[in-house]
Amino acid sequence: MDGQRCPHHITKWRRACKILDLFCCPPCLPCMINKIAFHPPEPAYYKSVPIEPRASHALPEGRSRQMRMVLEDSTHTEVPETHLYVDMKIGLCRTRRIAVTYWNLPQPSELIILHSHVNAADLGGIYDYMVYLRTRLRCEIVSYDYCGYGSSSGSASESNMLKACAEVLRYITETLKRPISRVVLYGQSIGSVPTAYLASIHKVAGVIFHSGLYSGVRLICRERQEKCLSSCVDPFRNVDHITKIKSPVLFIHGSEDLVIPMSHAVDLSRLCETAVEPLWIHGGGHTGLELKPSFIGKLRAFLEFVERQGTTRGPHSRGGKPLGSVRLLRSADKAVDVL
Repeated sequence: MDGQRCPHHITKWRRACKILDLFCCPPCLPCMINKIAFHPPEPAYYKSVPIEPRASHALPEGRSRQMRMVLEDSTHTEVPETHLYVDMKIGLCRTRRIAVTYWNLPQPSELIILHSHVNAADLGGIYDYMVYLRTRLRCEIVSYDYCGYGSSSGSASESNMLKACAEVLRYITETLKRPISRVVLYGQSIGSVPTAYLASIHKVAGVIFHSGLYSGVRLICRERQEKCLSSCVDPFRNVDHITKIKSPVLFIHGSEDLVIPMSHAVDLSRLCETAVEPLWIHGGGHTGLELKPSFIGKLRAFLEFVERQGTTRGPHSRGGKPLGSVRLLRSADKAVDVL
């Protein structure tokens, strides 16, 4: 019809534009990887509104400033003042603003979780999940947005993601005054990348890989990396860090995950000397694992296990035994059973 375009042609044109933008704007491999890997919600699921800090919540001058998160939904729910903005320096001269939320409890928990989210969400998008975890686990949580996500400034990249997570860990130890030995690193999907990196250089209380990946090329090729491309062009290489982790590691993955196949987690768990019995969820996909009955029970058991590990080290370390659902894997264990 004159003056009108067929919807099919419009769809094809939009796809062509996306492909051109991916490979030509600009035409460099790191930029293409970032566009494929990172998908910040637009618009963000929340806005940030300045508030006056209370004396009890005051933070070091020049390092951070308090904000209130307002969710972008029909009710415009306001999140408590424990949600913070933190201004942090990344690199030698550039300053980045990282949005951080501190999900505290009336009485501080023994452990504190540092949560790194998926690639297509922000702090507003994971709000309900953070409330759910804090309530069910009775554990304090710190979550944050990667550069380029939500109210965090900068651009999304693997390098910036690692630096942001490292700065948030420093926020936990320096501002919240929590020892690094009491921190549990929790990474979901692409969030497993900064989690694996930090766990390889710090002796934390424990590590949780929720639907994590082996490496970027392995994800694209859907087969063993050796049959694909050289590791020099392979981003998000958790496999390089997993053998260096000295803390207990819990792997959680769905058997029907079509985004990151469960073989990623199985192979990582075989390489990890400190892996505990994993949770392979039968029929589970890439999302929604937290709704499975076994999920929270496994997390609770793992947190209790690592908490006891931290309190029983030393002369009396043999006094306690691991929980029935959590034990360190021996090298002979194959760890491939699906629950």
